[in-house]
Amino acid sequence: AKEVQDGRNRHRGHSVQQKQDQTRSSWDRTSMEIGEVRQRWCKFRESVVDYIGQDEWEIQTVCHILSVLHPKIFVEVGSEFGGSLYVYAGLCAPEANIVSIDIGHRLLSRRRLRRTCRLLRREGYKVNRICADSHCDYALDELKKILDGRKIDLLHIDGDHSVSGFYSDWVDYGSLVAPGGAIIVSDFACQLGKMGIYRLWPGIRRKHKSLEILNCKPGVERFRKLPLIIGIGIVWL
Repeated sequence: AKEVQDGRNRHRGHSVQQKQDQTRSSWDRTSMEIGEVRQRWCKFRESVVDYIGQDEWEIQTVCHILSVLHPKIFVEVGSEFGGSLYVYAGLCAPEANIVSIDIGHRLLSRRRLRRTCRLLRREGYKVNRICADSHCDYALDELKKILDGRKIDLLHIDGDHSVSGFYSDWVDYGSLVAPGGAIIVSDFACQLGKMGIYRLWPGIRRKHKSLEILNCKPGVERFRKLPLIIGIGIVWL
């Protein structure tokens, strides 16, 4: 918690703040790859809704790191409008299976998520939506039916951010990830309100190879117009 309050960027326990310029320079050498991430980001905001609930630099960095994964099965827990679902789908192999699990509290969210899924299907992906609470037996059973004995290559957990909610998603869906697969954990550093992932994150890092992506620049503002440190974690199994 102290590291988060200090506002330092961390990379597997080592500061990357001094290496940020070097990282951005490496992006220049893979400009097409980063350009594609930016293109998907912009296309979603133009086609669905002008909002993605994550820092753009953090998402670009995650995509840069996972660009060699080419998952054939991508599952997202907590999609809301589908912004991260659409951007991360760009990492997938052609005709990959993509599954969105989202309770869909609001009609507007459900409509926009359906629009996102239509965009993905037009790109050739096989898309399934499970409109249910990720903690209920129905959601997990439906996912297992879709998987039909296969394992998940890439899992994105961005649902219930409470301690118990995240832990449930981590245990239930993390157990379905294939060896060598990856889990993206959104907002691991946020300590606002009932956010509790940061309490469990240190234990996860001790057990698994992991990476922390944090953009601590002033002006990263969302929600209550407060400068928040949100962060995206990557865990390899």
